[in-house]
Amino acid sequence: MALVAREEPPHVRTLLFGEGLWATPEELEEWHAAAVTYLSDVAAAEAEWRHVDQRWGRRRRARLRWLPLGGGWLGRDKIRLAQERFVHRLRAASAAYEPTLQQVEHRLAEYEAAEREQKRRRQEELAALQQAASARYREWRRREDAFAAAADLPGFEFTVDEDVVRVHWRPEQSRTARELAAAVLTEPDLARRSLVWDSAARAQVESLVGAGRFDPWWERLHASVRNVLARDEATQSVIGAIEQTSTALEAAGRPGISTIRDKPSNPIQGWIVEVDWSHLPEVAPSDFPPDVPSPRIEDWGWSFGTYEPSLLQRMYSEITLQQTSYRAGYDIVRVHSYDMSGWGTQYRWFELRPADFAGYLFDDEIRRDECTIRLTEHADPAVFVPYVRAIADAIAEALTGLVRECGA
Repeated sequence: MALVAREEPPHVRTLLFGEGLWATPEELEEWHAAAVTYLSDVAAAEAEWRHVDQRWGRRRRARLRWLPLGGGWLGRDKIRLAQERFVHRLRAASAAYEPTLQQVEHRLAEYEAAEREQKRRRQEELAALQQAASARYREWRRREDAFAAAADLPGFEFTVDEDVVRVHWRPEQSRTARELAAAVLTEPDLARRSLVWDSAARAQVESLVGAGRFDPWWERLHASVRNVLARDEATQSVIGAIEQTSTALEAAGRPGISTIRDKPSNPIQGWIVEVDWSHLPEVAPSDFPPDVPSPRIEDWGWSFGTYEPSLLQRMYSEITLQQTSYRAGYDIVRVHSYDMSGWGTQYRWFELRPADFAGYLFDDEIRRDECTIRLTEHADPAVFVPYVRAIADAIAEALTGLVRECGA
């Protein structure tokens, strides 16, 4: 076992024997000397035994077979006496080393007991940390459920009074607070007026989210609806750009069409479109992870999907347009690879309709461990809105460039 020096306070100097057996320098010197003496005695006894066995054993077995009976007994007696002496010396060495062995084994038992106790305490600490993490997550989940319940609670209506939009609680109404926020953001007549909630409407919200929590609840709801509207607008922009490009290429007779030969064995007909992501905003939504407690103490971080610029650039810097055979227009196709369990890699084309492609591009579900949330519910609109607009603009610019290149 290796010896590892360890610094301690000036008045105490200890050494680490192996991985955890502690001993003072005096004890270590005593143990070492006892071990050397024991090994030396055993080695000497073994050497004496080998000498007798080599001298008389081989003679008795090979050369003295022809002697009278007494000659054979002479060799056997010497070997027997050597065996008895070897056993005697071995037992004497073991008896001399026994006190040291017991001392070391006792110290080992103390160390192993301390290790078990330390492991038990560590397991208890981890269990307590996990319990606390689970409790924080449950409390966060409870607040999230209350937020959603208040946002989707029907029974609100508004009236326009000069420069003020007044929100009232009318249980018979079907408008939700989320729909009200969308109307305020999209209807010009409402957007330029201030919004005032009456006491009954505020009370209905606070009965779910907690007293005094109305203002932060409405601020967050307003921001999340703004994010959703921007995401939906970007999604429609990408779908429209693909459809407009398809129409232009069809009208031009699909000039410049080429056969794309990639790793799949079957080539396809279409266009490769290079997308320039250099104009993405410097600040991405993934730079602002939401304040969501992890349900586990091992936190591997959030997976932001295409809202992580490096992943967006890696997956969508090149897209391929392919004319569909079963309907008018074009699909987006990508190469997918599959591991054949040691027999190689199989490649195939993966086809996406424009709406599905845009859905993948702007999928706002982000994940961490077992937790899945909507980024639109937590992102800062000042960051999220320009980011999704920049994605849509980059796709549209790439497709417009293809149309110009084909002379369509």
